[in-house]
Amino acid sequence: MLSKIKNIISNVPVNIYRKYFSNTTNESMYKDRLDFDADIHQQLVEQHNKREILPKISAVIRVKNGSEYIEASILSIVPIVSEVVIVDNNSTDNTIEIVEKLANELKGICDFNISSYDSIIEFAGKGYSERLKNNPNGSLAKFYNYSFSLAKHEYVMKWDAHAIMFDKANHEIQNKIKNKPDAISFRALEFYGKSMNEELRIYNKDIGIDYIDGDDYELLSFNKIGQESLRVKKIKIPAYYHIKRLSYNKLLRVNNNNIIEEKYK
Repeated sequence: MLSKIKNIISNVPVNIYRKYFSNTTNESMYKDRLDFDADIHQQLVEQHNKREILPKISAVIRVKNGSEYIEASILSIVPIVSEVVIVDNNSTDNTIEIVEKLANELKGICDFNISSYDSIIEFAGKGYSERLKNNPNGSLAKFYNYSFSLAKHEYVMKWDAHAIMFDKANHEIQNKIKNKPDAISFRALEFYGKSMNEELRIYNKDIGIDYIDGDDYELLSFNKIGQESLRVKKIKIPAYYHIKRLSYNKLLRVNNNNIIEEKYK
């Protein structure tokens, strides 16, 4: 009995992870690594096949200098999206080269639409609305509205180059979208523990959502029906890992007040 208790305790972290973030079965968990690889491959095939009979999703990624994570970010959602729309905002790293290579590798699995947006976009955060007065073309709302207009499928997903979708969330999204809700909301688990708000991340284009500029960042605007009338499905547990700030390790010699400017220069 004591050995069983010790085994249960020692597996608490992995069991918590599997319960909330992974769809792996108990049976698969203890398999040889090659057998586990085969199980995951089969799971991805099944998700892809299921994707083909569900309402289709276009993931929209607005990006600047996203080379650290963008491949992993896209691969984490490929099982559930039929199109990835990349809108690059003057990247100075090799973001586009990475995306173009990945698009070629995923040919026949997922469609890609790669575009550019050349205006100098203002950073979200305090002082955003004041900065926008001096640079009206730097509107995040205009950038977002343009980017989402490029999506070709029934549903669009607001996605980020520094986000990694959890396996469990992919299954949750497929289970919820089959009933054709107006929108699906979920939140992130941030690497360093920052509290993250729940957002409408997936929505049907027909409900008429646009973005407008707020004081600190872009906000959703509901043009056809009020927000209170939306049929929203919620994913209650964190759906993705937000890892942008890992890249700040490259900027340790930069003044704290200039981190964002340095990353996106």
